[in-house]
Amino acid sequence: MKRVIKKNLVITMLMLTAFIGYANEGNITFKDEITNVNFDYVKNGSVLSIKDENGLILYKETIQKSGNYSKGFDLTELPDGKYFFELDKDVEISVIPFEVSNTKVTFNKEKESIIRKPILVTKKGVVYLSKLSVNNEPMEVTIYHENDKVYAEKLQEDSYSIGRAYDFSTSKKGEYRIVMETEGRQFVKNIKI
Repeated sequence: MKRVIKKNLVITMLMLTAFIGYANEGNITFKDEITNVNFDYVKNGSVLSIKDENGLILYKETIQKSGNYSKGFDLTELPDGKYFFELDKDVEISVIPFEVSNTKVTFNKEKESIIRKPILVTKKGVVYLSKLSVNNEPMEVTIYHENDKVYAEKLQEDSYSIGRAYDFSTSKKGEYRIVMETEGRQFVKNIKI
């Protein structure tokens, strides 16, 4: 039991290090109709999207180079409505909402948010789950073996992180799907035991 707790602590520390090392500074500036979007410390493979309020993807780009990212968008051509930029990185998703009304683009800094992704590490038949939970957000975990639901639980810790270890060493061999739902998002990880 001490080993499992110690490993969860190590995973949590690795996550915190990743958050600090790859934090971004989102910056939005305007020039005429062009909205410049800037992020510091992005990584190759991060995905920038523009979505409408229903989650429909209007623009999607995989960032090809680590470092600072900057791009101009003419958002005034969008129909009136609510939208958001989403920067999907390794361990978090930055959400920057904006609204278009009569070709005027307005960003609401107070509604910007960061969704922390759950992290899964598999070692010797044990799956370690860890998630930074700054606002004590609950997370529902459901595990499927092939198409059969074999386990489900709702996690909510009193600390700033959620951690669990799932021992699959004596489980049936085959494909497992772990579905994690938190902060209005669903994350899915497939593993083979």
